[in-house]
Amino acid sequence: MNPSLEGTIERHVAARAPDAVVALGNLLRERFGAHAQAVLFYGSCCRAHDDAGGIVDLYVLVDDYRAAYGALLPALANRPLAPNVSYLETSFAGRTGRAKYAVVSLDQFE
Repeated sequence: MNPSLEGTIERHVAARAPDAVVALGNLLRERFGAHAQAVLFYGSCCRAHDDAGGIVDLYVLVDDYRAAYGALLPALANRPLAPNVSYLETSFAGRTGRAKYAVVSLDQFE
């Protein structure tokens, strides 16, 4: 791997997400429970390291669609049409944190 790319990846992994993004990620971890293997923050808000006034982009990586959704229909729809994208918002520190999140299985993400 290119040394400058490795450094860029290391910096992104080491950077703490803004608090509102962490709160949104925690809500998604609660929603999908133990089936949420990771929540990834990406996109323009990530590059700017600022979520204020924007809609953050998140991936929720799950181990199994059916187990994660707890229902057959969304699980069946997610497999051929992945990723399913949804909207989430939460009140945080006197403002509203907003996200669009895509649910993707680890297999499909790889």
